[in-house]
Amino acid sequence: MVVTQDKTKLPALEASFLVICCLLLLTPLVYTTQIAMGVMSFKFFYLFFLTCAGALVAVMQLLRQHREKGVFFFSRLDIVVFVFILYLVCDIFWIGKPANFISEQSEKIITFLCGGSVYFSVRVFAGNGNVRRQLYALAEMTFMGIVLLECLFAVLQKFSLLPGLSEDPRIKVSGTFSHPAMLGGLLAVIIPFLYSRLEIRWGQLSGIKASAVAVILAGLAALLLSESRAAFLAVLAGVLYCEFAKNDVAPRAWAYLKAHKAILAGGVVGLAAFLFVVINIRTVSVFGRMLVWKICRPMVADAPVFGHGLGTFREIYPAYQMNYFSDPANAGDKRLADFVLYAYNEFLQIWIETGIVGLGLFVLMIVLSVFARQSKSAFSAEERGVGAAILALMVFSLFSYPFSLSYMVLYFFFFLAVSGAWAGDRGRKAGIPAKAAIALVAILPFFFARPVVLKLAAYRQLAVAEGKTDIAASGQIMGELYDVLWNDRPYLSQYAGLLNEANNQELGLKLLLKKKGLTYLDYLLAGDMYSNLERPDSAIIYYEKAHLLLPNRDQPLQRITSERSLRQRFNP
Repeated sequence: MVVTQDKTKLPALEASFLVICCLLLLTPLVYTTQIAMGVMSFKFFYLFFLTCAGALVAVMQLLRQHREKGVFFFSRLDIVVFVFILYLVCDIFWIGKPANFISEQSEKIITFLCGGSVYFSVRVFAGNGNVRRQLYALAEMTFMGIVLLECLFAVLQKFSLLPGLSEDPRIKVSGTFSHPAMLGGLLAVIIPFLYSRLEIRWGQLSGIKASAVAVILAGLAALLLSESRAAFLAVLAGVLYCEFAKNDVAPRAWAYLKAHKAILAGGVVGLAAFLFVVINIRTVSVFGRMLVWKICRPMVADAPVFGHGLGTFREIYPAYQMNYFSDPANAGDKRLADFVLYAYNEFLQIWIETGIVGLGLFVLMIVLSVFARQSKSAFSAEERGVGAAILALMVFSLFSYPFSLSYMVLYFFFFLAVSGAWAGDRGRKAGIPAKAAIALVAILPFFFARPVVLKLAAYRQLAVAEGKTDIAASGQIMGELYDVLWNDRPYLSQYAGLLNEANNQELGLKLLLKKKGLTYLDYLLAGDMYSNLERPDSAIIYYEKAHLLLPNRDQPLQRITSERSLRQRFNP
């Protein structure tokens, strides 16, 4: 979109939106202990409400531009993003009514709708070249601050000077996240973005470029501490893109390598050796992910066109893993069984959840964004930076789960929007229907404001319940939250466990068995509750399901043996 405006000053709406964008880009840093699952859930709520604020400002800007007869240019990327968001909206009606959207599944849908809102909100303002430059510079400064802060957190956590935020005591370094992979993924996107701005001739470093080099080095140090292999590969891919996207580098490099085949062969061997070392750092993890991909095959086959629904992976995966291990031919893979929350390949997971239609639109967005430019000439440094960030995110997505994290979805759509603004410079003039479509997508999150506010209030109370030592008081609070969190999977498991401690197994079972996609711990809990009710046959059924889901764990077999002894005692 190109908007005809005075470029000599920055009006109030533009300045307000830049502030909101800065706060949005800081989403990875926010954290509170005042709500349940504060490490990640607060990032979701923070993103949602800021997205709504940005959408309001964007709609006001649209109305002002319409009154002033501003001119917009719509790109192909805008159309694809709009169709993708529209497809997700249709997916909503496949799952249920918006008023009931309180679950983890709905959080992912709302996060993607927030991403679409951010995209079109940025497009409204980034059509102005002056605002676009300000926005890019703001992103650079914000990302530099994030990298320095994450590096500081990582170093302090490494030397036990600052507690980690992970629930796993074995994980010391995770930055402002609950897992080091999240830290690695964030740095994998930011480092190539900052690298594109260097274009340094050593010996001619300016102060700004020198500070950028220092920040990148700090980011690499934090990346080393995160021990994320996927992030290293992503940074490598992004940096290579930055270099080879220059106007004359790729042809010259290819000509040189053809003339010096020994160097080309050495490079190929070196890359293969690097990949071999990366893969063999933690081989169990590598083979474990390959097992997950194998189990995911029938998930794709069962709903190849439209998928199972965005955000449903956690609900449906356990049944497929149990079915896989029920086949004696797969007994050799039992040692690799683990708790699985993601497909560890976003392209695969998007295919599972949204089908080939959603995956096709997703890939098309990426292709159009990576090759978007302001003119038909060479890529500028800014264009290379955005393209490198998106490419790095895609490489990281091949082995991890960034699109299950609210802030990574935000970054993805933010970079898409900047690419869309460049593509819009050579796009078509848009009329009132296109402006109305922009406004509609921008305000979509408002339709989910009520359930999100209710969930935030419920999570605050849930954190209070978790902090109480009195089981009765905690149970009373959790019971009052049922009307809001009735389909929230972590809440149902937590509340059922509390009811088991309070010797109210009947109600605990009633709640737990309503949950979609029971986990290994849920099956154990159900078995324990049946055992406490002195119903060994039912307890054994759920212990066997737990064993089938994770056949390399000892607890189910031990409890099955105990229940069989109990059954013989009652039925000699």
